[in-house]
Amino acid sequence: LDIHYESQCVPTPIAWYFHHMPGWFRRLSTSLTFYIEIYLPLAFLLPLSCLRKFVFCQQVPFTVIDKSVYDSIPDALTKFYYQIDPYQIVNPYGLFRTMTGLNGRPEVIVEGALDPDGPWKEFDFYSKPGN
Repeated sequence: LDIHYESQCVPTPIAWYFHHMPGWFRRLSTSLTFYIEIYLPLAFLLPLSCLRKFVFCQQVPFTVIDKSVYDSIPDALTKFYYQIDPYQIVNPYGLFRTMTGLNGRPEVIVEGALDPDGPWKEFDFYSKPGN
């Protein structure tokens, strides 16, 4: 994580501050992320119902949010969100949305031919997405 916060695809205004946190804090945040997203879900398989309920409260609510739930958010909370939105303290989830949005990722296609009249052939690149 020594360079993660300064080189992430969608840096936030507070990324600079997290980048300058002590090394122990960055290691702790990485460990907690692994714990919450990898190890904690395994507790769903355990026979202890109280533990499964705890994991449920940590994991599931964000997977069931849909339009009807969004519409039921109190107006005051929605208004507050739009007031703080310009400061980018919190953001709607959209992992790399500008790169992989509805129309896909824009790409340059390079074609070549031995003769200007064709036939033209697309050059494949080794690291091009989809190859």
